[in-house]
Amino acid sequence: MLALRLLLPIVAPAHAAIYSGNPELWIKVDRPAHDFVEGGVVLHEIQTHTCAGGLATYVYDVAIDPVAGWSTQVGGGNLCGITLVWGSPLGIDGPAYAVVYSEEVTEVLLGATIPPVALTPFSVVYGNYSGTAPHLFLTLK
Repeated sequence: MLALRLLLPIVAPAHAAIYSGNPELWIKVDRPAHDFVEGGVVLHEIQTHTCAGGLATYVYDVAIDPVAGWSTQVGGGNLCGITLVWGSPLGIDGPAYAVVYSEEVTEVLLGATIPPVALTPFSVVYGNYSGTAPHLFLTLK
């Protein structure tokens, strides 16, 4: 038992989680004010990164509304990260503004909890936007 405890830090890094089967990956964009109305982006692909250095790529090329949320199944295992590759800028409409996140890639570290990822830098296309940046929320179950 002692030998197993000594090996666990080597086998499962702090930013890792073991997912069995084909877990459902859910992505959503929001912020604490919860005032986003709708959004649009082309999700080109999702990459899952195993802690052993493996990579699985899932190509979608699908238009999604990240404010409403979107989900898919991915392969499980000892995963350390997820990379979302966007095929277009991510646009978000609020009640009186629009913002855009133009980065091509968003990376998320996995662990016991998955913290939201700030989508920065972002630009205000029109209107008055104040408060926090848009955040990507990802769950994997």
